Amino acid sequence: MSDAQLAVEEFRYERKRFWRDPLAVFATVSLPLLYLIVLATNFGNHDERVAGQPGEMKTSVYLVGTIVAIAIVSATLANLTVGLVRERERGILKRLRSTPLPPSVYIAGRVGNAVLIAVLTTIVLIVLGRVLYGVSVPSARIPVLILTVAVGAIAFACMAFAFTLAARKESAAEPLAFGATLTLFFISGNFFTVNNNTMRAIANVFPVKHLNQALVTVFNPHTTGSGVKGWDLAVLAIWGLASLLIATRFFRWTPASD
Repeated sequence: MSDAQLAVEEFRYERKRFWRDPLAVFATVSLPLLYLIVLATNFGNHDERVAGQPGEMKTSVYLVGTIVAIAIVSATLANLTVGLVRERERGILKRLRSTPLPPSVYIAGRVGNAVLIAVLTTIVLIVLGRVLYGVSVPSARIPVLILTVAVGAIAFACMAFAFTLAARKESAAEPLAFGATLTLFFISGNFFTVNNNTMRAIANVFPVKHLNQALVTVFNPHTTGSGVKGWDLAVLAIWGLASLLIATRFFRWTPASD
């Protein structure tokens, strides 16, 4: 069996395992849907100006973009970090390294499943936004939306492998991953616009804010041109590449106690 066929089989296995884990499904898929319904239902009809965006938009438009970002980060960075640390500390990754299965095949299956979850959740959020709140994606910007979701998902998946270095115990993985992402969501404006200049300056250093800006630009009805946020996508790519280089050098396949 070729490496490509093995990667497909690994992807299928990871997909089945994810959907059989109710806690992972709730935290990764259900929570973003719940965020959108609760926040957009309560605040979606307000008009607001958003820094870096042209014109006024409905809060529901802004929320669809930022909650799609939450879905992407949750499916890749948070979900992958928790899963990788769990398998590392239980010795599963160590045993995998001693089998004929190439590490690249295992990684492709894990990352492929995470990206698929991000894409599926994004589609559901867009449908909900359209049906419940009238938020739509102009057809001319669909290619930009696909590009943004792809760059974001792959970049945050790379970050997950680097972030596993911060969690030396299985019990620490979940609080670290979800604590870090939730903090970034708040300071980056995923739940509400942030007007404090200090908070905005801090958020600009991290990739979540740039994913937000790229996605909100796609949904903003006042956006002109292609809607590509080149700088924001570049920042995401830089974070992803830097994380990949760190993971390539320091990623551990053995438990921290070894």
